Amino acid sequence: MNLTTEQVEQFHTSIYLSPEFEHFSYNFDYVTVIVIISFVCLVPTVYATVKMVLFRQPHRSSIDIHPYVFKSFLCMQVSKVILSILDLIIIRIPQTTILTSYYRTLKNDSPLRFFTAACFSINNLSQLSTVLFCLIRLMVFKNNRERPDTYRCVFWIWSITSIIFCAVIYIIHFSYSVACMTLHSPFQYGAILVTSNLYESIICRCASQYTSYCMLIRPIFQDSRVNIVSCYFYCTHPYFKKKNTVTNSLNVTPRSNT
Repeated sequence: MNLTTEQVEQFHTSIYLSPEFEHFSYNFDYVTVIVIISFVCLVPTVYATVKMVLFRQPHRSSIDIHPYVFKSFLCMQVSKVILSILDLIIIRIPQTTILTSYYRTLKNDSPLRFFTAACFSINNLSQLSTVLFCLIRLMVFKNNRERPDTYRCVFWIWSITSIIFCAVIYIIHFSYSVACMTLHSPFQYGAILVTSNLYESIICRCASQYTSYCMLIRPIFQDSRVNIVSCYFYCTHPYFKKKNTVTNSLNVTPRSNT
C-alpha cells in the first residue's frame, strides 16, 4: 500500500486528530491471520486451565503436587490466560484495522477505558503471580520439613498485597482517558494501538521505527509461554492422569480336609 507524506506523518499519533479514520475501510492482511491463529491456539489453553482449576483428587499419593505450589501455579496461569484474552481483544484485534472506524467515533472517556485499565492491571498481577509461584516453589524445595503455616502465610499475604497493588494500578489507568494511536510498518495503515493517556506521551517520545516490529513479535512469545506451560503441564503430569480404582475384597474361606 503506497502511503502519502501526510499519512506517514500520522504514525504514532491519535486517531481522534484525523477525521479520515471515521470512514476507514478494513483491509485483510497477515496481521489478521496472526490474530486468528492466536485465538485458535488459546482455546486448548483455556480448556486445560479450566480443567486444572476444577480438578479434584480425593486420595493422596506419592505423585501429588504440593498444595501451595499447585495453588500458586494456578494463580499464575489463570492470570496469564485472562491477560491473553484481554490482550487479544484490546491490543491485537485493533491492530487488524477492523475496529479503526468504530473507535474513531468513540469518545476518550468511553467504556473502553474499563477494559484498557483492566489489561494493565492484570498484566501486573500475572507478573506478581509468577514471582509468587517461584518463591513458594523455592521454599518447598529448600525445606525438608513440611511447614504448611509458613506457606499459607506467604501465599495469602503476597496474593492480597498483589491484588491491592493491581487495584491501585487499575484506578490510576481508569482515571485517564483512552488513547488510540496509529502504528508504523509492518502494520498496515490504519492499524491502531489502544492504550491510556498515561502511556501515550511516553510512546510518542520513545517510539522508534522498530517499535511496531516489537509489538508484532511480542504476542508470539507471550502466547508460547502461556499455551505451552498450561497444555504441557496438564497433558503430561501424572497428577492429572490418576484414576480412582475400586478393588473388591474377596472373603476366601479355607477348605477343610475331610
